[in-house]
Amino acid sequence: MRGLRLIQLSDCHLFSDPNKTGYNNINPYQTLRSILAMIQAEKPDMLLFTGDMSGDYSKQSYTHLKHLLSQTSNTPVRMIPGNHDVPELISEIFGAEVTRVDGCEDLNNTNWRIHYLSSHFEGAKGRIDLPRLAKLEHDILIAPEKSHLIAVHHHPLDTVTWMDKHDWINRSQFLQLMHILPSNIRIVYGHIHHASQRVLCGQHYYSCPSTCWQWAQTKDFGVLDDSPGCRIIEAGEQGCWRTKIQRLTI
Repeated sequence: MRGLRLIQLSDCHLFSDPNKTGYNNINPYQTLRSILAMIQAEKPDMLLFTGDMSGDYSKQSYTHLKHLLSQTSNTPVRMIPGNHDVPELISEIFGAEVTRVDGCEDLNNTNWRIHYLSSHFEGAKGRIDLPRLAKLEHDILIAPEKSHLIAVHHHPLDTVTWMDKHDWINRSQFLQLMHILPSNIRIVYGHIHHASQRVLCGQHYYSCPSTCWQWAQTKDFGVLDDSPGCRIIEAGEQGCWRTKIQRLTI
């Protein structure tokens, strides 16, 4: 199957200073640059950023990202904001075609429809207004012939780790909606800096590693030695789906 190839990138945490390092002495600018170079061999049809492109809310962090993307091919890019982002700056730097905080998009020459949810809310916590969830329900139900992919930043499922302090505060309303919608919807998200795959009530949930440091799945704060990475997705006809995690070798 060689359907639509999407690359999910998340939690880049770029700083205004591209030489600055963070946890595990990782430089997020350098690891993202290496990942963007690595995935060119995949010949992606779209790069999907699921939030926290910035690590310090700075305009410079987005201009660094724009520079890095200019060095890759002309692959279409979509971004949704995370809790470390400034949506207005994303829109200013990248424009409306790239910046997605609402609505859906039918992907060319496929039967896939991608729905963009902005969970950007307050501090590290996320929230999605009920009218937006109602619109999501509408956009799915009016297209039963479509295969549906939902992209959001905050985690909709418990991790049973310290990251649950930084939760999506009305995620139960989202999950209730997912329980009544047709099954086999794919949900991709970031925020937890960890790759996972779960099925709940017929819906498939996938989290993504960070392009920089990886969080430990423990009760107390911790950082893993796992390498930065991304999620590669092949979405084919009749809902066919393949996905894998690809990491840097460092």
